Order: sequence, then structure tokens, then C-alpha cells
Amino acid sequence: MSKPIFYYHPFSGPCRTVSTVAKILNVEMEMKKLDLLTKEHLNPEFLKVNPFHKVPTFVDSDGFVVDESRVIAMYLVESRKPDSFLYPKNDLKKRIQIDRWLHYDINLSTTISAPMFCVFRGHQVQDYQVEQGKETLKTLDGVMQSFEGKFLTGADQFTLADIAMYFSLNTMEVYPKYFKFDDYPNLKSWYHRVAEALKQYDTEGTIPKAIETMKQFIQQRAAEAEKHLVKSKMAKPVLYYMPVSSPCRTVIAIARMLDIDMEMKVMNLFEKEHLSPEFVQINPFHRIPTFVDVDGFVMDESRAICMYLIQSRQPDSSLYPHDDLKIRSQIDRWIQFDIGFYPTISMPVYSALFDRPLDQSQLDRAKETLKILNDVMAGFYGRFITGSEQITLADVTMYFTFNMMEIASDYYDFDDYPHLKTWYQRVMESLKPYDSDGMFVEAIETMKQYVRQKKATGTSN
Repeated sequence: MSKPIFYYHPFSGPCRTVSTVAKILNVEMEMKKLDLLTKEHLNPEFLKVNPFHKVPTFVDSDGFVVDESRVIAMYLVESRKPDSFLYPKNDLKKRIQIDRWLHYDINLSTTISAPMFCVFRGHQVQDYQVEQGKETLKTLDGVMQSFEGKFLTGADQFTLADIAMYFSLNTMEVYPKYFKFDDYPNLKSWYHRVAEALKQYDTEGTIPKAIETMKQFIQQRAAEAEKHLVKSKMAKPVLYYMPVSSPCRTVIAIARMLDIDMEMKVMNLFEKEHLSPEFVQINPFHRIPTFVDVDGFVMDESRAICMYLIQSRQPDSSLYPHDDLKIRSQIDRWIQFDIGFYPTISMPVYSALFDRPLDQSQLDRAKETLKILNDVMAGFYGRFITGSEQITLADVTMYFTFNMMEIASDYYDFDDYPHLKTWYQRVMESLKPYDSDGMFVEAIETMKQYVRQKKATGTSN
């Protein structure tokens, strides 16, 4: 019988969870390493195996495919040695305890690894991420005070839950800048207890080697990020903007996602500040947003500014990846759609602002387009605009365009377009960490009030 196949990357804690469980169970696997840094997990061959393109992925000898590390580990135990102490078939209460800790570990892993992945992706670590991690670890350390030399289920024998959580907490060794084991003595004791128990299954020392390799890699990325931060502090680019402008908020959101510090210069269009000789000299088209880089390079058009920011600062960003032509083409496609649709969907707002008659035919076209878009989004299944689980520039720019539906709520109702509404709320949630000052929400409310005021005074249709 052929061996099962295991797709993995040695840096991955979840992959190490599965490989360790396989060693304990004496399950021999064909190991296929996928280099995530060179995007081998996105090749067509692997996508056929796992459309979610994630590691670890396990393919059993009969072709049965499983991903998600904890599920793979459970499957290995139940299909090979169901009576194993790792996840005992005939002890319901112990299994439930193990399940409980496995479920807890899913959230723990996300929380504790957040700062490390920020560094990995070249992003700035947010204060709330550190605070959330410390609070979680403090609670866990308090729970473990009663363990007294035992493992997670309260027994003298480690289980699948201990293994999974141990590899999740490897992150504290890899990147100890924010979370140090010495601050959590009970957690530290349990962690060392599991490490000692697993040594007999790691005769080649692959676990400490993987931790050390990952530690060096993250240190290198942190040093690169620090250099970039120092360089960026030397001089700031300038953004001319107005908070109530959706295109301006698009640029601000992208800059915040990329941790770009800009000198912000508000231009009051109602006071015609954009027509001042000084600004016209910078941008003869006298439009906002206008971005001036530290070397004097000037760019307008919000979407073009965003593309420039990504490609000049973080070309590897998933917002607009330079090395994935197909994803980038999908992003470009939606951006082109957004450019054409913005004047149509915003017509009721601008009619109110500039005392223009409402164009009913244009409003009808907007609603027809929204209906088509809603039907298209029915197939998104919780994903973003390119069909992936990762937000991109297309989502951000379209989200701020669709702010117009909130502002012009007398004409548009999100409830008429449920799939569009779901996508919109998904993007909104993703952008919340970048709106700590409330600018995005406040801008919508300000525009709503202004449009209502114009209508109340009878100066708008």
C-alpha cells in the first residue's frame, strides 16, 4: 500500500504538530515540503489537492484529503490507533477535555502569534495585539497554577491537546519581544514538561532546529522593519485630503495598513482651498487626494496613489502583490469597475451637495448594477472580492465607494442586496483596526448630516 502524503513547511507550528503525532503513532508518510515564501502552495497542482492552499495538508493512501492540523492529528489517531492515550476512543470525558483545549488553542494560537506575523509581513505591531496577548496568557497562567506537574487534562500523561498547544506557544520562543515565559511561571513549567515528554520522539532534534531557524528569520525581518521605520521617520510624505472624501479615505486606509506615516494637510473644498495658487502649483488639476513623496514625486487619483504606496513601500503586500499576475489582474479588474461605478452610485449625494436635479435614470442604472453585483457576490462564501480570504486594494477602494449607500440611505437600502451587505460588513470589520481615531465612521456621519441639512433647507431635490 502506498504511503500517505504530508504537505508541510518546517517553520509551521501546526505542521510540527501533525508530524509529531505521526511519529508517536509510527505513521510513515511521504513528506512534501512546500515553500510558502516562494508561494509553492499556490501552484495549480497543489490547488487541486487543497483549494484552500494551506499547510499542513494530509492525503491518505486512499486519496482522502484532510487539512487543519488538529483535525489531521485527530484523524491519524482515530484511523490508526483509536485506543491511543493521545485521544482515547473509549474515554468520553477525557476526549471532551481534549476537544475543549484544542478549541481553546485555535484562538490562543491566533492571539499569541499576531505580533510575530505583523513582523513577518512587515507591518507595525499594534498595542491592542500585545495587550490582548498578555491578558490571555495571564489568564492561562492562572488556570495552570493548579496543574501541579500534570498535563492539560489533569493527568500524568500528555495528550493531543498538549502537543497542539505546545507548538502554538513555540511562538513565544521564536519572537519573545512581547511575550516572555518568565512572566508566566505556571505556563513555563507546563511548556517545559511537554518539551521533555516529546524529546523521545524527536531524536534528530528537528523541533529545536525549526524554532531556532524561525527565530533567526523573524529577527532578520524585525531588523529590516526597523530600518524601514528609521528611514521613514527621516522625512514624511504629504497627503492633501478632505476627511469626507471617499477617495481620500481609501488612501488613508491603505497608508495605515502599510504603516506609512504621512504629514496630513486638510483641503477644504467648500472654501475652495484647492484652488489656491500654492496648491495649483503642486497639482494643476487641483484635486484631492494628492500625494507628495519625500523626493518630491507628486501623484493624484486615489487608486493610483494606493498602487504607488504599495509598490514603493511593501511590494510583497497581499493588498496588491507584485509577483502574482492573476491576483493583481483580478484586483485591477475590480478597480476599473469601481472607477466607472463611483460617479453613478454617488450621484444622489453630489446632487444634494451641489444643488443639482436628481437624475432618476442614473439612479435606476445604479440600482440595476447593484442587483447584478449582489448576484455575483452570492458566490463569495465569506471571501473577499478576488475570491480569496485576504483583503486587497480592490476591497478597500470599493468599500469606500459603497460608503455612498450609507450616506444616501434615502435612495439605497443595503437590505435589498444581502450578499453585497455581507461583503461590505466583512470589509468594515477588517478595516476597524485602522480606524482607531474614528475618522472613517465620523466622515460618513458628517456627510449624512450635511446632505440632510441641504434637503431640509430646500436647496436640494
